[in-house]
Amino acid sequence: MQEPHFDLNWDDLKHLLVLSREGTLSAAARVLDTSRVTVKARISNLENNLGVRLFSQDKTGYKLTRDGRDLAGYALECERQLRLALAGQTKDSTPRLKIRVGVVEGIGNGYLAEKLSNWLKGQNIDFELASLPKQARITNREADICVTLEEPEGENIIKKVLTPYTLGIYASQGYIDEHGPLKGSQDVLDHMWVGYVRDHIFSQTLNYHEELSANLKYAFRGTSMVSQLYATAAGLGLGIFPIYLTSDFNLVRVCPEIAFARKYWISSSSDLHRFPGHLSVWKFLLETTQKDHRLFYEGN
Repeated sequence: MQEPHFDLNWDDLKHLLVLSREGTLSAAARVLDTSRVTVKARISNLENNLGVRLFSQDKTGYKLTRDGRDLAGYALECERQLRLALAGQTKDSTPRLKIRVGVVEGIGNGYLAEKLSNWLKGQNIDFELASLPKQARITNREADICVTLEEPEGENIIKKVLTPYTLGIYASQGYIDEHGPLKGSQDVLDHMWVGYVRDHIFSQTLNYHEELSANLKYAFRGTSMVSQLYATAAGLGLGIFPIYLTSDFNLVRVCPEIAFARKYWISSSSDLHRFPGHLSVWKFLLETTQKDHRLFYEGN
């Protein structure tokens, strides 16, 4: 029996992958440098040829169905093989590389941006440092290298602890002058706090306030760590921050006996060794954070 024929090509699969990553037709169209109509037509073409629905749609955007996830897995493998093939074709030339590192806000803005900027001078790399509002995934090709708060999951990836880090409780000097010195761990529960907007926390590792008490009183909540740093520096309350982030805001560590231990993870494709430029960024990130481990972590 002859197999049914359908018109399946890489461009259609590329549109599937980008829409699954971006979530909306407009965002996918920007990435692909095309129109919303074209993206929708490409997906419709795939669905019609395969006879299945690949996406469901709700108020937040487009999400892969079960059939869509199955096809996306094969498309990711196609993408992976194409990248390897292209790397093999260009190994004897020296085009400028384009590398994206996806990072969480704190270490991205407060540490890596400066370190990477200095290192990139003279490198043959067009570099993107993308602060992602959620846990980036290598398996979704959101970045070539990811720095995340939680241990990455997925197939065909490599992962390591980039660095452990310590968080402490901080206040502005003005807040201390107004309210008096904090007398101990029980005393902090009676003060006003600065923290995250609870229903916008994208990782449970950020729930350190709950480790103190579920009944803290908040003067300010923000969705980003930077907004919380400014609010704490303005004297609105106590905040919890990584110890490497606070020096530029003139914050004072209070109750140093209270500390929170966390880790940053780094991950990339298991094919990393096939891409020398990507591997050089990977090694730089690991070596630099290791040299600065005392900046991040109070332990040995």
